[in-house]
Amino acid sequence: VPEALPILRFKLDIQGVELDVLRTLSPPTLLRSRVVYVDLEVRRPGPRCPPLYHGQPACDEVLTFMHESGFDLVVPHFEGEPKRVNACSDIHYDNKCEANAHFRSRTLAHLASRLPLQRCEAAIPTRAPCPCG
Repeated sequence: VPEALPILRFKLDIQGVELDVLRTLSPPTLLRSRVVYVDLEVRRPGPRCPPLYHGQPACDEVLTFMHESGFDLVVPHFEGEPKRVNACSDIHYDNKCEANAHFRSRTLAHLASRLPLQRCEAAIPTRAPCPCG
């Protein structure tokens, strides 16, 4: 991707080492300056959901790193823009332990409307079934 263009979505699913990869990006400001959304698979924190892979961080550790890197955790919202949430307990876990977490750049949030989250990707349990099918 040419340096003058933003990266609208950066998705990582690499067997528990996503956070290690993000920590090694060079320059360290790459995420903050170029990426609008980062999508990562995360693990629910706690003893009921031990890591699948050696060294795999729990969602709380990923959330802290992403927040310090200038990103907010967001969830798809049925009534428009994704909703900012503050805790890993606010996202929907597909199989009670794993979730696809979406992080939106605070610096590049104005570009987020170019790539809205799939509203049906993570159905919010308190809402009606997704009309998208």
